[in-house]
Amino acid sequence: MYVFSNTERTNKKASEYETKSLLYLLGHSRDKKDISVVAIDCFNDVTGMSETGEKLWDIQSKGVANLTPRKIGRCLITLFKNYDSDFIFFDYILFIPKIDEKYLSDGTKGVYGIKGFNKEQALKVKEGLVQELIKHGNPYQKEKVDCFLDKALIVENRKNTSTYVKDIVRFKHQNTKDNSFYEEIFKEIQNLQSVKKHSYIEGEVIEKPIDVLSFDRYIQVNDLKMLVINRFVGVDLFNQNMMPPSFLGVAKNLEVQDLQDLILDCKSQIGKAFFDKNQRREFWSVFEHIVSSINGDPRVSISDICETLGTTVTRRLSHLNDYGVMFLSAMVKDGLTNED
Repeated sequence: MYVFSNTERTNKKASEYETKSLLYLLGHSRDKKDISVVAIDCFNDVTGMSETGEKLWDIQSKGVANLTPRKIGRCLITLFKNYDSDFIFFDYILFIPKIDEKYLSDGTKGVYGIKGFNKEQALKVKEGLVQELIKHGNPYQKEKVDCFLDKALIVENRKNTSTYVKDIVRFKHQNTKDNSFYEEIFKEIQNLQSVKKHSYIEGEVIEKPIDVLSFDRYIQVNDLKMLVINRFVGVDLFNQNMMPPSFLGVAKNLEVQDLQDLILDCKSQIGKAFFDKNQRREFWSVFEHIVSSINGDPRVSISDICETLGTTVTRRLSHLNDYGVMFLSAMVKDGLTNED
């Protein structure tokens, strides 16, 4: 059982650090490939969840300048409460600004645990957490606190907003867009995160982690990835009503009903290819080949793009046939052309 407490009560925009922590979790955490959903301001600022909700990854953000070790310890209280709950979390991450290197044994890493602090400062981190526990009327159990601190991870904010966005969908041609392009996407994600805080869940009780989805305070990871890709190509690749003009030449001899069936099938292929985690690498190989071909020659035909796709990739594709590749190529080509 889990009782929600101290959740966000206002409708203000999600802070920059909350959004950066979300993007860090999806772009850099060790188990990022297993995260399918992110819960917003439920268990914590952001909590990653597996598809079934059986696995959880917890992250708390504190965008406070000049954090000392003792203050850092106090900031760990929410993460500790989740560690001490009935639910099992795989990671406990505190996302903060860069701190003074004098507190650390090695200040170059930017990601460290309690052992990353100097011995004296590590004790102050623990003192800060214990003080916060006692302040909130919780008993101090040395073994439990020590075990938690061994698991907790400190992550310093050392990247700009555009880099955090790029890192959730990594492909070779990202740098053809400038930082302002990705900063606008960051704002979109920030606003989306803020909207998810509108419901009131204080005092609500759930029996299983997956039950949190009933509050509609979550974002599908694939929705964020689609957002980035759609903005990059300038068109909604998953719009069921879209018919890219560049595809008409390939299907010009088909009857109307046959053309409609082919379009539906191509859209279905693209959706399946994008969402299949087992063929993620193949999908991105196809996507990167398409973008590279169009950037190299904006007049290239979609049939030529398909023909020059490596056989190693095509042999491993179970969702995209030649028509599917050409339909995707047509959407990307028309989107990039219209954007220019």
